[in-house]
Amino acid sequence: IIADHIFFDVDEQSKKDELLELCCKYEHECLEANEEDISFEGIVDTIKQLSGKYRLFIVSNCQKGYIELVTSKLNITGLIEDYLCFGDTGLSKGETMSMLMERNGLDADETVYVGDTAGDKKATEDAKATFVYADYGFGELQNEKYVGDLLYQKMF
Repeated sequence: IIADHIFFDVDEQSKKDELLELCCKYEHECLEANEEDISFEGIVDTIKQLSGKYRLFIVSNCQKGYIELVTSKLNITGLIEDYLCFGDTGLSKGETMSMLMERNGLDADETVYVGDTAGDKKATEDAKATFVYADYGFGELQNEKYVGDLLYQKMF
């Protein structure tokens, strides 16, 4: 679907897929070569604190290999218990989240997903988990439970 949107003027699907694969390869190479801090301010320390008290997982719409690369760059690989992404499953984020929850024995009533877009909220609802809005991210949502207002106070 992403390749269709980016390479809309290319007719052959295999060519679109090949171009998208090259984009992902170059993105990984650039990210790996980057020596700057790629994290949001304070996020690594927050993850370290949370990992001492909670099981942490990552669900993403990203390509295969991206989570591993980012967690390695941030030096948090050992703090994340498991992860799953679209590149691994080919499924929607909600389905991917449900799959990760099932394989790790996570109860939806006790699972919190921290996200920053309306798509994250919808995926969390599809997985029947609790959504908490990270207002430092890319999206803009109204009338949501905020990380700073809710999650942070409960966890620390």
